[in-house]
Amino acid sequence: MAGGRELLIFAAVFLLLLYALYRYRSSQIPFRRICLSVTVIGVCCRLFFLFFTPTFYAPDEQAHFNYVKYLYDNRSFPVQTTRTGAPTNDWEYYQPPLYYLVSAPIYATSMTSFNGDHHTSVRMIRLLSILLWGINVLLALKVLDNLRVKNTFVKTFVISMISFLPTYASLSSVVNNDNLLITLGGAILYLLSKKRSVSNSLVLAVVLGLALLTKLTAVIYLLLIVAMLLLQWMRKRLSFSSAGFHLVLILVLAGVVASPWYVRNVIVYGDITAEKIANIRVHWPSTSYALQFIQQYMKESFWSVAGIRNNIRFLPTAGIYLSYLALVGLLYGLVLRRREMVDFFEDEGTAFLTASALAIVANIALVFRFAVLYSQGQGRFLFPMLIPISLLMAIGLKMLGITRLSRNAHLFPVAFFLAYLLSFMSHTSKIFVQLW
Repeated sequence: MAGGRELLIFAAVFLLLLYALYRYRSSQIPFRRICLSVTVIGVCCRLFFLFFTPTFYAPDEQAHFNYVKYLYDNRSFPVQTTRTGAPTNDWEYYQPPLYYLVSAPIYATSMTSFNGDHHTSVRMIRLLSILLWGINVLLALKVLDNLRVKNTFVKTFVISMISFLPTYASLSSVVNNDNLLITLGGAILYLLSKKRSVSNSLVLAVVLGLALLTKLTAVIYLLLIVAMLLLQWMRKRLSFSSAGFHLVLILVLAGVVASPWYVRNVIVYGDITAEKIANIRVHWPSTSYALQFIQQYMKESFWSVAGIRNNIRFLPTAGIYLSYLALVGLLYGLVLRRREMVDFFEDEGTAFLTASALAIVANIALVFRFAVLYSQGQGRFLFPMLIPISLLMAIGLKMLGITRLSRNAHLFPVAFFLAYLLSFMSHTSKIFVQLW
């Protein structure tokens, strides 16, 4: 449960921001200007994490950094020989290489310009993470445009969540391969929200292949693509032969792009994913304990954690209760206001959201699987689907009539998420100062 002091800080900041936004007649400000302001503040908050998060005091940051360093030093791919938690901090060596290959030139520049200072090298690579987040914001806006979302509350909620979600703000300011995967996923979502064409599927296949070369969890996008094509066929937007053609085209080309790495895994490790090489199996005292621990840890780490082992937390219950409220709104809309939910989007948008919802469920299942096996069910593993998660949450809250509370209701998500992030930053800064 949240402490009374934490709750008081969050409530005070939220009310102060809400008053300030109302005071300056923000309802008259176009969404474009709101979006620009949110993005600029998001950049500033990430620069705070970039500079003030102690070096390697982020999840697996030193292990990710050592992968980049190995590529620079050896000009070859590493081979995984140790397990998670090893003092050598090299347990990410089994990961697909794309993120580390992209980071290697930055590391090389820092080595030649700053005499091999690792503190500077880490912060230079962290800048890449902020850039990737910025690209993801632009892709989210493109997805909203493709889906023809007109409601200002929904659009503002999506951009506010992507910009101010505390865990994502922290993650997108440190060295971690999730950042490239999330942005490539944003590109996949953008391409899926467009009208289907051969050129679109060709680009989609290449991006999917690159995502599979970034992290194993990119498989969730493959499930999303299959679900989308299946729904388009069922809704008669594509013929069976056309849907099959696009699916085969995407699978074959993505396989061509990604398969060399996975063939290497089979040759080197005797396993296509190699996840068993680095990760240590956990034995739970009971099934009920495992399920309770995993679901609670996943929810909390999705919303507001930082630190080397997600040990810094600030009021995760605020986000958890908001997600419960949004889920109630979605169920209410599906059962009692189904027509309004269907009319919210055109036919393609409905198919996109349905496929995304199925992919989110599959994503949760995959995270649960990884948590059961290795006790690593981190909420950030759901961030590849953050754009549709935020979109569905916004629709759920709208179904509950949040937008009817005030003509300035679109300011609620800005105030809520910004207050959440600023309070989180205040809390983490005290811990960072002690570590410095």
